[in-house]
Amino acid sequence: MTTDEASNLISFMIWGDRAILDAAAALPPEKYFEEQGISAGSIHKLLSHCMGAQWIWLERWLGRSPAARPDEQYPTIDSIRERWPRLHAELIDFVSQETPQSLVRPIAYTDLRGQPASMPLDQQILHVVDHATYHRGQLNSMIRRAGGTPANTMYWSFVQAGRPRG
Repeated sequence: MTTDEASNLISFMIWGDRAILDAAAALPPEKYFEEQGISAGSIHKLLSHCMGAQWIWLERWLGRSPAARPDEQYPTIDSIRERWPRLHAELIDFVSQETPQSLVRPIAYTDLRGQPASMPLDQQILHVVDHATYHRGQLNSMIRRAGGTPANTMYWSFVQAGRPRG
C-alpha cells in the first residue's frame, strides 16, 4: 500500500462516517436509541462502537494499547458529532506522516482480551476501513428499519463525488 492509498482509504472511511452519521441524525431520538437486535443493538450503540474502534486502533498505532473502547463516554448523538471529527483529524494527521517503509512495519499491541498481537500497519489500516464499511452496512439496515433514509456510502460514490485522493 502506498501512502496515497492509505490516505485515500482513510478519507473514504471519514466520508462514509459523516454520511451515515447524518442519516442517523435525521431519525427521531426514540428510533435512534431503539434496540433492534442487530450488532451492537441500537444505532447509537453501533455508532459509538465504530468511533471507539477507530480510536483504539489509532491509540495502538501511537504505541498505546487501551484495555477498552470508550463507547459509554458518548451518551448522545451530539457527543459523537463533537468527538468524531477530532478523531478523524487525528487519523488524517497520523496517516499523512507515514512513509512507504513505515506503512509495512509491524505494530505490536495488546488486544481487548489482553492478548499480544502484531500486524503490519498497512494491514491494520485496511482492517479499520473494512470494519467501518461492514458496520455502515448494518447501520443502513437499522436506519431503514427505523423509518429513515439510508446513506449511500459506497466507495464508487466517494470517487464519483470527486473526493480527493489522500
